[in-house]
Amino acid sequence: PIIKKHLDSHMKRLKARADKGNHYWEFRACSYYENMFADKIVWAEISPEPAFCVDLEGHIILNSAYLLSSYDDEYPLYYLVGLLNSNITKWLFKRISPHILAERLRFTKQYVSKIPIVNASIDDKNKIMQLSKDIIGYYNAFNSNDSTPSQKKILTRQIKVAEDELNKIVYSIYELSDEEIAIINGSYHEGL
Repeated sequence: PIIKKHLDSHMKRLKARADKGNHYWEFRACSYYENMFADKIVWAEISPEPAFCVDLEGHIILNSAYLLSSYDDEYPLYYLVGLLNSNITKWLFKRISPHILAERLRFTKQYVSKIPIVNASIDDKNKIMQLSKDIIGYYNAFNSNDSTPSQKKILTRQIKVAEDELNKIVYSIYELSDEEIAIINGSYHEGL
């Protein structure tokens, strides 16, 4: 009753809003509301590097995060998350995103939409999807409270090996030359 009384006192102004729902006190309908509960890729707006994650549990994200849902068999979520977390994306974002807050990058729609997504062979897609799942599993185990220091050391090596393998496949499907790969990896020195 108290809240209704308060809203009623602002009824005229609330009814005049263009972004209301079915009733004057409601917010407008969210066009991507159903996607919140679907399988999706989520990421924070500000991060030092790509940190795209697969959410299969229907978490709701807030205003400083973004989501991408894909119902396209041609671009499965684990394939996309592999591409989005690759060294190519890391290199690209350092060039297209403003650097803020101690070298953090902005992963907003205007920058993420510039990432070129290529279609790969079924074999390469399957490899990228499996490596993405492995990497996520290793990170989850690493961050587990049950993980011992020696297990973390092993997991760190497993993450590195899997990420290196994923990047090799990604470089191949983007048809990068050795020189371009060296530039992305930061080891290119002109004249060498």
